[in-house]
Amino acid sequence: MAVIDIINNKCKNNKKGYFILIDPEKKLVDLKRIVDNVNSSPVDAILVGGSNKNIIGFQSFIAHLKKMTNVPVIIFPGSHSQVSSKADAIFLLSLINSRSVKYLIGEHIDAAEKIVKSKIEVIQTSYIVMDKTGETSVSREVEITMLKTKKEIEKYIYVSSLMHFDVIYLDAGSGAFQTIDPLVVKNARKILSKPIILGGGINTVEKAKKLLKAGADFIVTGNAIERNPDIISDFGKLVKRF
Repeated sequence: MAVIDIINNKCKNNKKGYFILIDPEKKLVDLKRIVDNVNSSPVDAILVGGSNKNIIGFQSFIAHLKKMTNVPVIIFPGSHSQVSSKADAIFLLSLINSRSVKYLIGEHIDAAEKIVKSKIEVIQTSYIVMDKTGETSVSREVEITMLKTKKEIEKYIYVSSLMHFDVIYLDAGSGAFQTIDPLVVKNARKILSKPIILGGGINTVEKAKKLLKAGADFIVTGNAIERNPDIISDFGKLVKRF
């Protein structure tokens, strides 16, 4: 089954989902412990990607990860170089609130041939970074337009609803101290019919619970599970209860 079908079926049946995010360049992370927890918990997919444009050994990391788990591996690319036919799918990110042509279309042009030839499943993704401070690693790199008011956010939510995206990914940014406001998620849920994925700042089960109640379909944890891989089980149990 295609990964997007797994995502859509979960939403169709009013179930919530859980992704974890792994950066291959963080060598001090206990990958085995993370994957062991993934394999014993209700985790729907492993996202792989990093902010560094050229990750040495990216292909071999994906291949190694696929040997460790049967959970789908989705590339969450930080640049056009992060493509691998070994993965199950790739989020083709359209960073619609970036001021940089590079992230609106440039990276896509550079990656297109490689993606097509890899025959990897492509999941069209509206990617909106909602970092109000501009201090996360993502926002500094991609020149985002700051979304500080409800009206500004709504504009991007509405345009996401008009375009042919498969999923909408709302991100508070890597290393964010706070999650996206649950009220923003609640409003987005009223506008959007496609699956909503939430990432950034989700480091406790209580924060995750608020976002899921507000209307998020999938939550993503990265930094939290790097610090404590065993918390994957707690997030998985929460999502399963929904």
